[in-house]
Amino acid sequence: MLTAALAVQSLGGCQKQAGDAPGSGDVQGSADASGPTAGSAMGTSENGAGGEKAMGRYLESEIEFPEGVYTACGVGVLEDGSLRLLGEDENAISRTLWSSTDGGASWNEEKLPEALSMDSVDDILGLSFGPKGEMAALDAGYTPIITGADGAGGKVTFTLPDGSAAEMMFELHFAPGGELVGMESGGSLYLLDAEQKKATLCYNESGDGAAGYSFAGGNLLTYGSGGIQIYDTATGEQKDIDSVLNDNAILESQAMDGDTPAGGNRSLMFVSGEGEDDLYFCNDEGIYHHVLGGSVSEQIANGALNSLSNPSLSRREFGVLPGGDFFIFGFDAAESNTKLLRYTWSADTPAMPDTELRMFALEDSSGLRQAIALYQKNNPDVYVHMEVGLTGGDGKTAEDAVRALNTDLLAGNGPDLLVLDGMPVDSYIEKDMLLDVHDVVDEVSGSDGLFENVARAYEKDGAVYAVPTRISIPIIQAESQILDAAGSLEALADTAETMKAETGGGILRSMDAKIFTYLLYRMDSANWMGEGGMIDEAAVTNFLTQAARLYQTSGTVDSHRTSWDTYDSIPGAKRDSVVSVGLMMKSDGERIELGNLDSMWEYMEMTSVNHSSEEKYPYRAMQTGTNAAFIPACQIGVSSKSTAPDKAKGLLKELIGVQIQSSGDGFPVNKAAFAKMTEENETQSSLSVGSSDGEGGSVSLELNWPNAEEIKALSDMLESADTPALTDHVIEEIVLEQGVRCLEGSQSPEGAAANIMQKVKLYLAE
Repeated sequence: MLTAALAVQSLGGCQKQAGDAPGSGDVQGSADASGPTAGSAMGTSENGAGGEKAMGRYLESEIEFPEGVYTACGVGVLEDGSLRLLGEDENAISRTLWSSTDGGASWNEEKLPEALSMDSVDDILGLSFGPKGEMAALDAGYTPIITGADGAGGKVTFTLPDGSAAEMMFELHFAPGGELVGMESGGSLYLLDAEQKKATLCYNESGDGAAGYSFAGGNLLTYGSGGIQIYDTATGEQKDIDSVLNDNAILESQAMDGDTPAGGNRSLMFVSGEGEDDLYFCNDEGIYHHVLGGSVSEQIANGALNSLSNPSLSRREFGVLPGGDFFIFGFDAAESNTKLLRYTWSADTPAMPDTELRMFALEDSSGLRQAIALYQKNNPDVYVHMEVGLTGGDGKTAEDAVRALNTDLLAGNGPDLLVLDGMPVDSYIEKDMLLDVHDVVDEVSGSDGLFENVARAYEKDGAVYAVPTRISIPIIQAESQILDAAGSLEALADTAETMKAETGGGILRSMDAKIFTYLLYRMDSANWMGEGGMIDEAAVTNFLTQAARLYQTSGTVDSHRTSWDTYDSIPGAKRDSVVSVGLMMKSDGERIELGNLDSMWEYMEMTSVNHSSEEKYPYRAMQTGTNAAFIPACQIGVSSKSTAPDKAKGLLKELIGVQIQSSGDGFPVNKAAFAKMTEENETQSSLSVGSSDGEGGSVSLELNWPNAEEIKALSDMLESADTPALTDHVIEEIVLEQGVRCLEGSQSPEGAAANIMQKVKLYLAE
C-alpha cells in the first residue's frame, strides 16, 4: 500500500496517469565568479555608511508552456541556444515538440519524431535533449528510445560488455559533444552507441555506483556514496577530488537519490560556465558558482527565497538560457504537474527581503516548508526563517527544546510564529504568550469558508489564539452490529471481549503496547482536560483501564505484533493509520479497525472495501467521550512579542488560505480547499492496493474515488469535530512510558495514572 501511494507522488513524468537556511555569500567555491550571471550576484550596497543595504537578487518566475501543453516530458537547451520542450495535452491524448529562441517567451512547433508519438509510446518517464536536437527517452519499462537530430530512431536494447542485454537504464544524458551516457540501476555509467546497440562501461573506474550525474563543459560529474567524482570527457580520466564540492553541506540533501526512479529528482545538478573548469550547480540550498580547484563556492541564488527549498519540487533539469538567466525544470508534487522556472537577476531588488519572520517548530515538516516556499514566492519582500527544535543530532529532548524556547520568549527574543504541535498550547494561552488572530480567521472564513469548530478550537472570550491548519479524525470501522455497540472506549472493550470469548481469536489489529497506547491516546486525550487546564486523573485512569482490556483482544501471538520500531525505517509512514483492507483479510480474526484518518488515500480504501466486498463495514468518527475529537496538525500561533505582527498574521492567512491548503498532509481546515481535494482524481481511482498475512493469505482491492454521499459523510465528520487531542510531546512521552507498563501488566492503571499526573504536574509547573 505504501509503495502504491509513493508511486503516484514520484511518477510525475509524461504519463497518461499523471493527472536553518543559508544567506547569500561565499560558502564553498570561487569568489571571483566570471560566468554570465555572476558578476553582481552578491549584490551592491547603497545608502552610504550606517545605512548600507545589499542590493541584487535572482527572482524566480514561471515560464509558460506552449498553448495546448499541460505537462512536459523534458526540457533542454541546444548548442544554438534554443530551448526545446516535449509536451502533452491535459488529457494525455497528443504529444508535441516545441522550440523557443527567446527563452520561452514564444514557442514554435517542430516535427515530432514518430518514435516519441503517442502511437509509439504511451508513457515517457524521462527525456533529455542532445546538442543538435537529438532526444533520449525512457518508456515505462525503462527501455531507451533514441532519436537523432533528423528524428529517425526508436527503441534500442543495448548489449553490455559481457554480452548480456542491458535490462534497464535509469537516466540518459547527452554530453556537449553529442555522446550519450546512460546510468543503469546499480549506478554504473555506460557510453551508448545507438547505431551499434553497444554499451561500454565508462567514467567509473573508482567502482562507486553513481546516484546521479551531469555534464558541465568538458567535465562529467557524478555523485553518490563515494562523493563527487569528476571526469575529463575527452580522455575519460578521473580528475583530482575537489574537496569543496564534497563538502557535507552540499551533499547532505542527496542521501536518498540512489533510490530515485527514472524521471525523479536530480537534486544536485551541474552546468557549464564560461571557462573550461568554470561551472554552476544547484541543490536544495540554492544556485552556486564554482571553479574546480577553487577554495570557496559563491551562492548566487538563495534557495530559501525560492522553490529550490520546496520539498514538493523534484528537479530534473538545470541550465542557462541565452542572456544569462538560469532555468530549472521539475515536477511539483503539490500541484501534480511539471514546471519550468526562470531565475532572472534583479539589480534593484534587496539581496535579502526587508522583513524577516522567524518561525519555530519542534520538528521539521516538508509540508510546512512547502507552504513557506509558496508564501515567499507570493511575498518576495518577506523571508521566513524556520527554526527546528529537535534536529535529532544533538541529543536534545522535547522538554529541552520547549524550555529553551520559553527562555527566549520571556526575554523577548523569541520567534514571530510558533508551530504549536507538541507544545503546551493552553499554557501559552494562559500566560498571554499568543496574539489574538480572530480577524484572520474571520476574513478567511468569509471568503473561503472554514471548518469553524476546528479553526476556533482555541477560542476564548471571542479571541482566537491558535489555528490548526490540518487535522485528522479518529475512525472506527466494523460490521454494523459491532459499530452500534461501540460508543465509547468502555463499550468498545466490552464488545471486543465478548467477541473474543466467542471466537477465541484477536479482534483488533495486532500491534505492540506502545503503538496501541499511542493510537488510543490520540483518540481519547481530548477528553482529559479538567478544570483549571489540568489533566483529570480519573479520565487518565479510565483510559488506561480500557486500553489494557482492548490490548488483550488485539492479537494472539506477541511475535506477530507490529513493532513501534518498524516504522522508524519507513519515511512518512504513520503508526495510527487506518488500514481497512485488514477487515477483508480478517488477519488473526480482525473484526474492528481503529485509526486516525488524514488522507483521501485512506478514505478511498475505507469506502472501496464496501464497494469491493460482499461484507459491508460501515464507519464513523470514534467518539470515546463527550467530545468530538480531532488530531490537530501544524497549529499556528503568533507570538504576542512579535516585532512584525501584521506580517506574521499575513503568513497565517496564507497558511489557511485555499492555495496552500489545497495540498499537503492531513485534511484542510479551509472548506474551499477541501472541495478541491475531494474532486475525483482519475489517477488514484485507477490504482489498487494489496495485503498479505505472511502465511499465504492475500487480498487485493481496487480503489474507487468516494461518491458524493461518501464525500458528504467525510465533510460532516470534519464539520462536527470540536475538541483537539493533546499534542504536547512531553505529556505524550510520559503517557507512552507509563501506558506500556500498564498494558504489559507490570503496573496497574491506577498506579500508572498516578505516575503520569505527578510527572505532568512537574512539567507544567516549569
